[in-house]
Amino acid sequence: MKILLYLWFVVLGFFGFLFWVAYQPGRPTHKEDPSVKLARQQEANRIKLEEEEQEKGMALLVLAVRSIQRNPEAFKVAEAYIGKENSQCLRYRGQNGFGGMTRSCSTYRQHDRR
Repeated sequence: MKILLYLWFVVLGFFGFLFWVAYQPGRPTHKEDPSVKLARQQEANRIKLEEEEQEKGMALLVLAVRSIQRNPEAFKVAEAYIGKENSQCLRYRGQNGFGGMTRSCSTYRQHDRR
């Protein structure tokens, strides 16, 4: 029985050592090329700026649609999303001229200025 217990601790120790060698916290597993790291960071920054521009465009679309409503206080956004080809889509509810509530949608697509 003591031999089995001893073998069990040896096996656990062996696998623990293998885990310790394979995974050492704080040490990188491979060295990354600085140019690749810079390119990855620039791509992440570009995507973040595009998302911020889309959010600003969506906010402007909501304000523009709300400003042309007959009763801006009754204006409610039901859904807002970015559609195909970066078009900003807005589904909303508003009050019509007879006092009833209507649903509508509005889409805006900014053209590239390149």
